[in-house]
Amino acid sequence: PRPIGVLSDIVTAIDVCIQKSIVVTAALDKNVRVWNFLKKQLEVVKCFDEEALSIACHPTGLRLVIGFKYRMCMFNLLVNDLHLCSDFPVKNC
Repeated sequence: PRPIGVLSDIVTAIDVCIQKSIVVTAALDKNVRVWNFLKKQLEVVKCFDEEALSIACHPTGLRLVIGFKYRMCMFNLLVNDLHLCSDFPVKNC
């Protein structure tokens, strides 16, 4: 885990988990970041080929849904990565 620092671009989407101390952000730099706000650490950074338009965190903090221009993807949140578990062809999520 890395300490909380400065984002490299404008945040376009954000969500807070209600059962874990995490905040998930998406930015114009095509990165999705998972932050632990109690530990003040950046836990996961995942770079994508396209910009995320929306993001939602499951209440348990174990899954994320990320909306892109032509698809919606569901990821399992692992210790230091996001693992794609479902991909749905939906436009403008």
